Amino acid sequence: MGLLSCATYNSYFQVNAAALHGLQKEAYQNCNQDDCLFSFDEWREMESQSKPQLKYWDIALLLELTVLQFVRVNREANFDLYLQALNRLVGLFFALDLGNYARWLPVHIRDLASLSKQHPYIAEQFKTGKFVAMKSHKPFSAIALDQNHEQINARLKGDGGKHLARETRTGT
Repeated sequence: MGLLSCATYNSYFQVNAAALHGLQKEAYQNCNQDDCLFSFDEWREMESQSKPQLKYWDIALLLELTVLQFVRVNREANFDLYLQALNRLVGLFFALDLGNYARWLPVHIRDLASLSKQHPYIAEQFKTGKFVAMKSHKPFSAIALDQNHEQINARLKGDGGKHLARETRTGT
């Protein structure tokens, strides 16, 4: 079984986020009248303090929306939103005990935030979208540089590709 395509993967997050929000809305609509004197957001905040299931839905929804924001940032090549998305991801990396990401992402964010003073030309280029790869000129089609690199490597390896070229040169 192969990996999911990016579109399928993104659709998973969208469907999951919509389902989680729908479950929260349904729970709010089914609450008794005394509890529903509050707005949906106030009710959700209060209920998630006392009900683990609602707290889980909040955390899962935050994770889903953060991932979707990060995908959007890359697709739109929006550098300012990229910095915001990275700031949201830092807390999740700490919460999920992803040590290397939690340790080095704040350093990366600091470096990116200081670009305008340290390297204004690079900062300007990033703000025009040159921190992602554009394989076409279609809107919402940019991809992260590491994803582009992986796609190039996969294409080179293909049905022989780099491996076949190396075997032919070495005679094995």
